[in-house]
Amino acid sequence: MQGDCKSSVKLCEMVNRFLEKYETNNLWQQKLKDSKEVIGNQMLGVSKILEELVNDLKVENTFEGDLKKLIQRELETQGIFIEDLDISDYQNETMISLNKKSCMGSQECMNKIVPILNQTLGQQFKVEWSSCGGNLGSNRCSLQIVPGPRYWVGTGVVQVSPDEEVVSGDDYKIIESDNEEFVSILSDGMGRGQRAALESRTTVSLLEKLIKAGFDKELAIKIINSTLLLRSTEEVFSTVDIKTIDCHNGEAEFVKIGSAPTFIKRNNREIDIIRGSSLPIGIIDNVGVESTQSLQLSPGDMVIMVTDGVLDAQEVETRQEEWMMRLLQNNLINDPQSLAEYIIEQAKETKNEISDDMTVLVAKLNGFQNK
Repeated sequence: MQGDCKSSVKLCEMVNRFLEKYETNNLWQQKLKDSKEVIGNQMLGVSKILEELVNDLKVENTFEGDLKKLIQRELETQGIFIEDLDISDYQNETMISLNKKSCMGSQECMNKIVPILNQTLGQQFKVEWSSCGGNLGSNRCSLQIVPGPRYWVGTGVVQVSPDEEVVSGDDYKIIESDNEEFVSILSDGMGRGQRAALESRTTVSLLEKLIKAGFDKELAIKIINSTLLLRSTEEVFSTVDIKTIDCHNGEAEFVKIGSAPTFIKRNNREIDIIRGSSLPIGIIDNVGVESTQSLQLSPGDMVIMVTDGVLDAQEVETRQEEWMMRLLQNNLINDPQSLAEYIIEQAKETKNEISDDMTVLVAKLNGFQNK
């Protein structure tokens, strides 16, 4: 036929090469864009950390008069005489700085002063910083006392894999910050076995490092999402489930990215549910990090985090939450490790064959008076 190309094969080869080059250029352009986003988010995180440090240094001297006299009087009745006493407002908490005659290493600050302040002011205090005269060969001690945590958190964790695989596609980490804050991270990698384990381990490890460095949790998730998109052209994604408990006031905060619901078993056996609806990280450029959900806990309350393998024991999706709620309401277990083991056993009995990794992480809020 007239007009037919006599070099159609060469033409196709050339067009294909141009298309491959175009796709490669687009890929690296996207990688460069993602790299800039990662760096930008990291710098934003650092700026927020510095801003918080500046705010931490802003201490207002608002407490004088009656409170100062009350503390001095109570200490003097126990034979402790203070040379200098300053009471400040630090992050809406009472901070006490004082200088006194050296106790020559008898730990008077811990054994006498803190208990007196606890009883006098009706809250838990701790020594934040001290310079002991007995250890320094001085006749003077200096110390700073701040409010201590009112609660502590007990935990229990159980993991089960299909066919008794050694490697679990789920991973978790528990972070405790000097009894100030309790953070638990749970991640479920795509699929099962080594590949899923690598994804969840990477996610949890990076989150742990960023949170310990002081990064905001939602910003940390965005950084990790960009990192997962950068590291491979293949699909690499995992769920993120973060729970934070403030050991001062018992408030719990939840960030959920593609994760299974979290259940709160109240001390009175009522059940609350925290849900999330966004996609797992590593799938799209701009992951939808939902606003942090908050909930007030009371001593005795237990927070149960699970991966979807546990709920999938119920094959009918609409019955999964109902099954877990009934399971939690119909038992009197108050030990977190025992409850985690009980949930796993019930899930295994419900489903004859385990087809996905299962992880249950239980945290129980306790008052220090019960420890």
